[in-house]
Amino acid sequence: MVDNDPVRFSNTITKLSFEQKKYILCLGPCQPTTQQMPLRQLPRTNKYSFRAQWYTKTLPNGSMGFRKWLSYSISADKIFCIYCMLFGKSPKKAWTIDGTSRWKDGNHLLTSHETSTIHIAASIDATIHEHCSPLLPALEEKKKMEVQTNRVVVKQLIDISLFLAKHGLAFRGHKEKWTDSIRGNFKDMVYLLAEYSPVLSSYITCLKKKGKSVTSLISWQRQNQLIDAISNSIFNSITQKVETACVFSISIDTTFDISRQEQVSFIVRFVDESNGMIYERLLAMCSTASTKSETLFNIFLNVFNKTNLNWKKNLIGQSYDGAANMRGEYNSLQAKVKSENPHAVYIWCWAHRLNLVVEQGVASCLEAVDFFGILGRVFDFVCSSKNRVFLFEQNQKIRNPNLPVRRLKRVTTTRWSSHSTALNTVLLTWASLVDTLEDLWKSEASSDASSFLSYFQSERFLYTCFLFKKIFSVLDPLSKTFQAIDIDLITASSMITSKIGQLLNIRNEFNSIVIEVKQFIQNHLDENFTPLPQKRSRKRKIMSGEKATDEPTSDPLTNFKYHTFYTVLDIICSQIDQKFNNDTISIFKDLSLLTKKRILEIKMDTNKIPCDAFEGIASIYSTFLNAEALNTEYLWLIDCFSNLEKTINLTKYLHKDEDNESTNSSDFESHISESDEELISQCPIEECTNSSSLIYIMFKLFCSSNIRFTLPNIYMLLKIAVTLPVSSASTERSFSILKL
Repeated sequence: MVDNDPVRFSNTITKLSFEQKKYILCLGPCQPTTQQMPLRQLPRTNKYSFRAQWYTKTLPNGSMGFRKWLSYSISADKIFCIYCMLFGKSPKKAWTIDGTSRWKDGNHLLTSHETSTIHIAASIDATIHEHCSPLLPALEEKKKMEVQTNRVVVKQLIDISLFLAKHGLAFRGHKEKWTDSIRGNFKDMVYLLAEYSPVLSSYITCLKKKGKSVTSLISWQRQNQLIDAISNSIFNSITQKVETACVFSISIDTTFDISRQEQVSFIVRFVDESNGMIYERLLAMCSTASTKSETLFNIFLNVFNKTNLNWKKNLIGQSYDGAANMRGEYNSLQAKVKSENPHAVYIWCWAHRLNLVVEQGVASCLEAVDFFGILGRVFDFVCSSKNRVFLFEQNQKIRNPNLPVRRLKRVTTTRWSSHSTALNTVLLTWASLVDTLEDLWKSEASSDASSFLSYFQSERFLYTCFLFKKIFSVLDPLSKTFQAIDIDLITASSMITSKIGQLLNIRNEFNSIVIEVKQFIQNHLDENFTPLPQKRSRKRKIMSGEKATDEPTSDPLTNFKYHTFYTVLDIICSQIDQKFNNDTISIFKDLSLLTKKRILEIKMDTNKIPCDAFEGIASIYSTFLNAEALNTEYLWLIDCFSNLEKTINLTKYLHKDEDNESTNSSDFESHISESDEELISQCPIEECTNSSSLIYIMFKLFCSSNIRFTLPNIYMLLKIAVTLPVSSASTERSFSILKL
């Protein structure tokens, strides 16, 4: 509106904002005079025309006043009321939209409109608007400053909430008044940060001064709102990432918490294609009064209805423990899920299975039962009294002043590594423990201390201890690996095979245990060790027809070898074979084709490709995979595998050189020499930390390159392989946080 002509904005005047109305008032009305017209005269209608003297009027006191509301449109030859346009409530169209041109009755027309109620109200609003408009920028600026201040305060309160939640600390205390010395963790953290944050400090000062007249952002209601907002943000982020990953798997477990409620934990496993990382995130934590499969399945449906994840299409695996309501074949949770989604493959948690193997091993013979039973009783005996604990610590400081003080560990079935940690602690603090038991025997005349002392000073204890130490040296790394997030099924299967081989090799290493026991006795010559007991041989009645006679073992060491050493190892190996049988043979069979050994074998002879390669896994995941396309892409993968292997190892090689300070920058600019290429090709691709395998490394390489678009079916197969769950250890971790 260059000339401020009222006709240009009369139709849209009701949609104008406050700033636009202010701008129009600043421009003022359109009031042209005869001197500004081309022929020095205004347009005529029926011999009459608008008069420029109507812009002013004579007041009752004789002075002249200006009609700031009057606006004349040259193009329409009509007059309008700017005030009624901008602020009028139900104004007449003649003064706002249509305009009026009754010049014959001009004076009467203007006077009647000036004295109308609508115009007077609009004029008052316009006057107020003109006088208040200079103050509005300051008020607006003050409002913006308050908003900015509140944002800074809320940001710091969110950081405090995240800190308390991360460390499992309570938010509130019993008393939270300003006059209390301790006001709970949340308010005390606010006070602490206020010493270093001027914004937060001024907000607290204002809150104290004005009290309830100011909205408190640190009240318990606001704390709950912050927690809910953070929870919803994390939940939405997880579900968004799962939707982006397309395929996912689920792990579920239950526990009876301290509030006497059964809690159900849902862990979702998925991959991030942007960086190739595997994630296991807590999706939900629900309480239930029953752990029946029907109840758990209803909770399962409620959780996925809330997340809006398409589990009937994209859920490819489920992992639970060995409870009947979880893994039963016909009416369990996994069976109900599988009836709705056939490709939701059930995998019994490998960490739980290994724990069952260990439990069978420690209960396989009398010596093992006595050994771990006495370890548990010693823990209860020493730790039940603060004086005994203090005496045990003092003996450690006397024996080993430069070593850290250790405490005895409890032997439990719920903590998977408890047997190993209890054994290692007793073995490391054996001398201090013996000194403690001797002191307690003399001071308290305790029969328990006497019996424990006689057992720990016997070869029976030493042989059993070093036997299980050797076994746990094989099984402990396996247990920790099974609890890792980035482990896949092929890695777990190959590790089980290798560990069985190591356990079988221990059967031939009985002499090494004998040497360790003798070395231990040699290092403690000041102690008298009771030799292995000589068991009385029992004669068995020879039945009629029997020709062979029993030859009972009389040597105590040989007796231990056959009745304890071999028994424990054989039961553990047999339990591993029994517990880790491949329930999903077709998946393992097809995924094994992606191992380096099989790829190199088939590269030498393509006839070694099974005739039914990838048909099993393609039938299970028919939505995502095609067997024929997989076979075609697999041949291409075999041909380019050596180059892929060099690409993977090249990164490690270069990073290794970057850590070397003597490496010159010019070396990186030059091409790789033949010797470097040989070194890279000789570097084993399986040299990876923790649970990383060839499948996982190849998947990360596919994610970071365009190979996933070149070999899409192989990429999807790798993605399924790393997404399938191996254990439900993450659900156990969620229970630990729940306890806090």
